[in-house]
Amino acid sequence: MSTASSIWNNAAAIAAAILLQLATSIPTNAQQEIPKVSDQIKRIITIAKGEWAGNATITMGDQTLRFPLSMSNKVISGGWGLMSTVHGTIPGMGEYHETDMFGYDAGRDALHLFSVTSFGETHDHSGKWTNDKRLEFRYEGVADGAPLLEEIVAEFTTPRELSISSTVMIGGATAVVFKAVFKKKA
Repeated sequence: MSTASSIWNNAAAIAAAILLQLATSIPTNAQQEIPKVSDQIKRIITIAKGEWAGNATITMGDQTLRFPLSMSNKVISGGWGLMSTVHGTIPGMGEYHETDMFGYDAGRDALHLFSVTSFGETHDHSGKWTNDKRLEFRYEGVADGAPLLEEIVAEFTTPRELSISSTVMIGGATAVVFKAVFKKKA
């Protein structure tokens, strides 16, 4: 046997060994059940997707501001999540934009609401359905060196109406209360 054919035979044997190793490891992974989309996120998608419009208030101290809001909710990640974009103009504060992503963490059996706002806030809330119409989310962080707690309640009062309230506490004192009622557009 020539040196060249010996090298090719050795290379072929090494390649066959690598392919055999790969082939024997694939069935283990392939036999694992493909995860299914959580009923918790399916419920949010089913009821919340689409276009919404509403009115909101934001209270800071003794001042309450009223303003209209729009919300557009779209299915993302192949049905594994929902993205919500919110827009409004708050009197004396200007344009407000918020983008939220809803998803489900199977390891913790919790829903997540990841929010980014045009006011420089970025929070990862976790929560759950407390009944067939009500979601509760919570975020704990820090603001100006003090503990921050945000609690959000979203309740689908009807299949076409959504009530949201958010209370932000900083250092144990209520700093901001936000409330909105949205109606689903036809």
